[in-house]
Amino acid sequence: MGKTQFIFDANKCTGCRACEIACKIENQLDVNTNWRRVVTYNKDQKPDQPYYHLSIACNHCEDAPCMKYCPALAIFRDNKTGAVIIDENKCIGCGYCSWVCPYDAPAFNFTKGVMEKCTFCNHRLEEGMTTACVSVCPTGALFTEQYESVVENNITGFPETGIKPKIKIKSIRKKNILPEFSQPYDESILSLLSEKESEPKIDVKKEWVLAVFSFIFMFLTSMFTAAEFVSLDLLPMPFLISGVMAMGISVIHLGKKDRAFRAILNLKNSWLSREILFASLFLGSAFIYLLIGQKSAAGLFISFIGFAALFAIDSVYRVIPKKEKSIYKNNQLFISAVFFIGILISIEISFFILVILKILLWLNNSRLSDTTTSKTKILFFYSKIVFGFVMPIIIGLTGYREYFYYSVISILASELIERFEFYIYLEPITPQSEIEN
Repeated sequence: MGKTQFIFDANKCTGCRACEIACKIENQLDVNTNWRRVVTYNKDQKPDQPYYHLSIACNHCEDAPCMKYCPALAIFRDNKTGAVIIDENKCIGCGYCSWVCPYDAPAFNFTKGVMEKCTFCNHRLEEGMTTACVSVCPTGALFTEQYESVVENNITGFPETGIKPKIKIKSIRKKNILPEFSQPYDESILSLLSEKESEPKIDVKKEWVLAVFSFIFMFLTSMFTAAEFVSLDLLPMPFLISGVMAMGISVIHLGKKDRAFRAILNLKNSWLSREILFASLFLGSAFIYLLIGQKSAAGLFISFIGFAALFAIDSVYRVIPKKEKSIYKNNQLFISAVFFIGILISIEISFFILVILKILLWLNNSRLSDTTTSKTKILFFYSKIVFGFVMPIIIGLTGYREYFYYSVISILASELIERFEFYIYLEPITPQSEIEN
């Protein structure tokens, strides 16, 4: 049995969504769960733009990022059919496979607490049948054939990120005629098509635990490193308890908390696994070092481990396909730690230079125009300005040494605000976002 790939002809698709319904019925999915979805370009049918539909599911990519980066090694490929499958008995429900997938294929099952997606109807392929979605397509817009070679699909709504998806999309005709379609379904079938409004793939309301976790580790790494150069009294037990609590609350993010241990299994490819390893090593070794109470070269090596943890945390988000490219945002924790260490060990003039540099970096990456679209974004934007820039500069001008720690607290508050802001603006590429933009 050879590997299979989807073929989709957007010129023939009428947007009837029969493929969606067939997928739901075949896999007994909840009404609000779509493993295959039809997205429409130019929904308002503006006369100066082409109008077409895309039927999108998991494309079982040759270089599938979901499988490569899964920290729990819960995703595998069926070598007979080429299907990429999630093993729900190994999945920890972290959602990372969804973040790195540009086709928005993996979805979280709130009942089971695990991720799930299109299986390529693997059970049907093994029996020599075609997929359920293909079997019901009334116009022949969707079908399958033997996988032969990698193709480029140059069409709006289908992100091309070099991961070799097993789908070939036939080009839209230049003068695409608007397809006419009359809905043939009765009310019972139409109920299967009802779905929730699209939600952001990464939502700060759900990921706040990750914001807090990453902020605490940035703070601990900065304090430990600064203590190697200046006199800072770090107590071993509070240091350890802070780190353990941070790692503990990060587990809240998982759908299967009892399987959290599996998150470290993919050190070869997953930055999430490496993040956990380096964070644990840093926390344990720093605690022992602080207990001993004597400075040595080992302290700088432990700091290096801490920065390795911060680099790994940044890298977790660096591999997510997104439109916005920024050195600052891709290395935010790493840069914030360097900045905060500089504040802790600097003299007065260096303090002002570092704060101004931070202002310039942040302003260069802030979406000033977006602040009018959301009250939350407005709140975070101005809070960052007040705590991160206005207050530290005023305190510094008033009396640097006397009020230094107030300035540090203000800057820390601004860094926490910036960490939450990071999740607000973190927008992975999806077919829907590509079409809407």
